[in-house]
Amino acid sequence: MCRVWRTYIDQPELANRELSTDEFEAIFRANGHALSWLAVTGGEPFVRPDLVEIIRSAIRHARNLLVLSIVTNGFATRKIRADVEQIVASARGVQFYVVVSIDAEGKAHDAIRNVEGAYDKAVST
Repeated sequence: MCRVWRTYIDQPELANRELSTDEFEAIFRANGHALSWLAVTGGEPFVRPDLVEIIRSAIRHARNLLVLSIVTNGFATRKIRADVEQIVASARGVQFYVVVSIDAEGKAHDAIRNVEGAYDKAVST
């Protein structure tokens, strides 16, 4: 299972190497004309406190954006829900999908994710 999130626990200074909100803005400004489908994946996209701002930037600059999808593990139900509500309000005219990764049922999912209760959180989300 993807453990990229563990990198920032073990080496928190590496988080500074992630693209900033301003860098995403510049990318979308320069390339938005070519963007019709945006798939946001991870690690876990919803750990970014600026995710909504990044998505709004993409929507603003990608005049031909038809589809937006975000893949999540579903662990942070409240944050995911709050962010999704804000994104939906900004994404008028764009097909928007949230894909919650489920690897197995119940305890088997928890074992794969190595997080007790992961299945219930994913289903709840």
